[in-house]
Amino acid sequence: MKALKNILAIVVLSVIALGANAQTNISANIAASAEVMTALTITKNVDVNFGKISSTTPGNVVLDPTGVTNDAYVGETRTKGKFTISAANTSSIEINWPATLTLEADAPTQAIPGYTDLTLTFDVNGYTTDVPASSADLTTPANVTCSGSGAYFLFVGGSLGTLSSQTPGLYEGTATFTVEYN
Repeated sequence: MKALKNILAIVVLSVIALGANAQTNISANIAASAEVMTALTITKNVDVNFGKISSTTPGNVVLDPTGVTNDAYVGETRTKGKFTISAANTSSIEINWPATLTLEADAPTQAIPGYTDLTLTFDVNGYTTDVPASSADLTTPANVTCSGSGAYFLFVGGSLGTLSSQTPGLYEGTATFTVEYN
């Protein structure tokens, strides 16, 4: 009887062990795919330049990216920035840029007591044709659709705020704009 109980226990344990082993062999498949698109490029055509401005302004220094007459307290040699994006025809893309950019002065200016950086707050517009006045205001990240030929244009301006006895000098900075397919 004791031998029968031992044999029965061995059989039960074997069945349990086989059942547990069978459960670890359950599997599932996953598919993988990738859609390769036309090369995506962004080309800077023109840098942002506020021109020569006064160290003290009665209001915000503004460079309008549309080229319409909303510029304020900027120099005569001002230029709005411009990028050209090339992508697959009518593709959806995402464009990213920083909200602000710190403009630092050259070393001699930085050595002057009371020196402070300037902060550029970007104002970015975009459109499927190279017509700034027809462009729409964008916020980052911007999800847009390219033209039938795969083109999209960015027009870049912004504000430096109101200047109050800003230390004279050349202030510069560099921002990175990125694009990717959606």
